[in-house]
Order: sequence, then C-alpha cells, then structure tokens
Amino acid sequence: MAYVYGHYKADTGDLFYIGKGTGDRAWSNRKRNKHWRHTVNKHGYVVKILEDNLTEELAYVKEKQLIEEVGLENLTNMTDGGRGGTSGRECSQETRDKISKAKRGKKRPKEISELLSRVHKGKTISLEMRKRLSEINKGKEPWNKGKPAWNKGIPMSEESKKKLSESRKALFKRIKNE
Repeated sequence: MAYVYGHYKADTGDLFYIGKGTGDRAWSNRKRNKHWRHTVNKHGYVVKILEDNLTEELAYVKEKQLIEEVGLENLTNMTDGGRGGTSGRECSQETRDKISKAKRGKKRPKEISELLSRVHKGKTISLEMRKRLSEINKGKEPWNKGKPAWNKGIPMSEESKKKLSESRKALFKRIKNE
C-alpha cells in the first residue's frame, strides 16, 4: 500500500515537501533535489504520514491535491505531483543520447568508483552475455587503440609475474569449463 507524506522543518515545523511513497521512502534522503537538500541541511526535517493505506493511483491524486492546496511555490517539490517525477518512465533514445553526451569525458568521484568496484567484485558474466557483448563490439575500435599501456616501461618483479600467470591460468580454466 502507498501513502502520502510531508517533510517539515525540524526547527520551525513548516511543511516544505509533500511526496508519495511506499516502504521507507518517506524517511529516505536518496534521490532528493538540490533545493530539498539545502533545506534539510539548514533546518533538519521531521516526517509525518498525511494519508495512509492508499492505492498507488489514489496516493498520486492525494499528493497532487495537497501540493495544490499548499502551493508549489511554498514547497521544495519540483513538480505539482501526480506522476510528475521520472518514476517508472522510459527515456527516449534522444534523451538517453543527450545524457550520455553530457557525461562523456567526466570522471566519477573516487568514492563512487570504489563503491561500484566493491558491488561488482566477484560477479561473473554468463557465457550468453559474453557472446552478446562480443557481437555488439565486433568491428568497433578498442578504446585504448594507439595508446601506450599504463604499465609500459615499468618492470615486473618475478613474484608479480608468477601471480599474474596463476590468475590468468585460473581464469582461462574457469572460462573453458563454462
């Protein structure tokens, strides 16, 4: 079941955000806009459930009504509610291309890279997926073509060579057995 919730400034008790959620969405600070974050950093926030045990559709309607009553200009909400966000929406190819172009060449923050690394460590790619990736990339020029290797000119110790050899043998053995 869905619900409609309000975020109130902890210091003044003023309502500054109205949302629709399920589970722990009302208490989550993930996927919030910049204006919401600034308000919370300055004032803190308290959660109040305004309407409970609603269907998804009814929750959207109630959210929209409440935002209209309070006035969007008095809230940190970016839209007038209803299905105003991007929840469950598919982006067009044009939009996806624009997002891709905007992100191209920008490095991720180190913390994000480390988090993604931890999340994906130990995962194996299925043989079917490897074949699909192979087909997708056939005929494409490698990203590092013409660039020197990162470790070119750096001598490897015998111990490092042995570890590398063993890990590659294990990898090829695992691939062969799949």
